[in-house]
Amino acid sequence: MLLPRHCGKWLCIIIATCFAINAAEKFVLSTEKTINLRSDDGNIAVYDKAMPEWLTNSTEQLFTEGSRWLYQHPDKLANVVQRGEEKLDWSAPLSPDFFMKTRLWIVMKRLMIGFTGFNDYMAYQVQGMMLRRGDSPTVVKGEMASHDIVCRIFLSSGNTSNSEMMFYNRKGEVMQPVQKKFGRVVLWNATLDYSMKQPGFQTFKTEYSLLIKLSRDTKKLQQELEYIKKVRDHENHQKMANFPTYNEKGNQYTNEFFEKHLTRKFYSRNGGVISYFDGILNETELTTLRSYLITHNTAYSNSGFSTAEDDDGDNVSWIAMFLPESLNNTRMLDLVKGMARYLSGEDDWYPYDVSLNMIQGTFHTRIHEDCENYEHEYTFLLYLNPNWTADMYGETIFLDQIQDMKYDKKGQVIQEKAYETIVSVKPKYGRMAMFRNIIPHSARPPSPDFHGTRYTFAVKVSRNKIIGLSKILRELLEFKSGSNDEGGKLFVNLEEMAASFSYTMPEGVLLENIKKYREAKKEVMNQIRDYPVHSILRKKFIGENQPTI
Repeated sequence: MLLPRHCGKWLCIIIATCFAINAAEKFVLSTEKTINLRSDDGNIAVYDKAMPEWLTNSTEQLFTEGSRWLYQHPDKLANVVQRGEEKLDWSAPLSPDFFMKTRLWIVMKRLMIGFTGFNDYMAYQVQGMMLRRGDSPTVVKGEMASHDIVCRIFLSSGNTSNSEMMFYNRKGEVMQPVQKKFGRVVLWNATLDYSMKQPGFQTFKTEYSLLIKLSRDTKKLQQELEYIKKVRDHENHQKMANFPTYNEKGNQYTNEFFEKHLTRKFYSRNGGVISYFDGILNETELTTLRSYLITHNTAYSNSGFSTAEDDDGDNVSWIAMFLPESLNNTRMLDLVKGMARYLSGEDDWYPYDVSLNMIQGTFHTRIHEDCENYEHEYTFLLYLNPNWTADMYGETIFLDQIQDMKYDKKGQVIQEKAYETIVSVKPKYGRMAMFRNIIPHSARPPSPDFHGTRYTFAVKVSRNKIIGLSKILRELLEFKSGSNDEGGKLFVNLEEMAASFSYTMPEGVLLENIKKYREAKKEVMNQIRDYPVHSILRKKFIGENQPTI
């Protein structure tokens, strides 16, 4: 799971906002309706002042900074089944038990009594939802005889997109459009048809909302709790699984082997090599590996889309990270190291970054490099989408930079970077690519007609184990960048060592610090996640189990 950008900023916000939260269990609630539509088809009520601002902000943070998201686009090979009538790819389920212990439930109970006249409704399904430009949500059909109620709370602050929630009558005509305003609460009878419209064309931001289904039927709550337990057990089982080794002994990856499977090889203007290979893994091996990679880490963090002009990252929002040492004693590591040896003539390569990259048609990927000019590294890619065709797009493009960015005396850009294409690699199933990762490159998003995810397994390797471990520690300590404590100073020391090619830290010290700062980073992550949880929980329930799957 990735550390969110600007985690230091969020810790400051957490500390400051804690003083603004009213610790009392009771707070002023408004049941004033902005929209109150009653009809034979069903009723709709819209509230704009039902939640205190601090509670709305904390709920937004729970899903933008504190939640893990489940990817649920249907995938037969990986046994992934889509859940939910809206047909959206991402959701962040909450336990209904947890939700009914929160201050949000205080708000909901009062609104429900006013909307239905009953006080015994229960939340039986609660999940954070995200909607992006390019998603294709369906019209959700109402249940004609249902007595259930549905609620939606909109959670995207600063949302100015041209986007509505739309309700329909039984003739299929628009009954009521509702603008998606931050903090707005919408209640409606489950008999109504509705749809969530995409954000406007000009919108890069993701729209977040909380969807709550309510019923007086206790069986529905019990079924949801059983589902959540099943998902948690599956996730824990997958985390314990080892990386596939295929049970083969010995290293068969000679230079002759790679020469046999080499499809094409190219060079950048600076002599960097780009090559790709086909037919190395058979269908069974690919299916086993693909299923493991997709389901091993089923809960993801969203790093969001960056609009900053000076951001030099790849702008891939969803990445499942694996510990580099998870490749130890596997055939995959032998393959990656053998391929790097074949291309470089060197034999001590060590993995420092292992991940599954997930790219969808809505992404805005960037041209980038994987390392600094002074580093000598390779990146390995394995493409994992069966039956990929040219009209699905999604190529990895490699480029030569032919023009540098230039600035005037005031720091304004007067000349942009310019590139020429070297080669574009089709992401054919099972194809492997390896390249000097100082070469500018980019993963192109799939076609708008492709509604799934383009999967790529990536491994970045350094020249030897000491350099690799130093790189792991350096990247781990980025959350300490700028601080004057021990971790911040160690980060500066590692940066200086890398720039001067002087890696003097012993292996044992590196391993000890990697372990130490993984725990420290995990603690920071937990603080970021726990703050909104504690903010929305009623005081007597703080300290109980985590809310998300």
